[in-house]
Amino acid sequence: MTLDTIKKAALAMINKKEVSSYDLPKSIKSKIASRTYSASEINKAYKKSNTIG
Repeated sequence: MTLDTIKKAALAMINKKEVSSYDLPKSIKSKIASRTYSASEINKAYKKSNTIG
């Protein structure tokens, strides 16, 4: 999963939109839909994406 994808997924969650409403690859959408991420995992990935990009 790329940082750009993480940013899009995080933005979707922040805006209370479904990840499917963003232009993400089908493989990423299915991975996200099939796995439940904890708030800690999401926050960590989002913080990392903001620091790097």
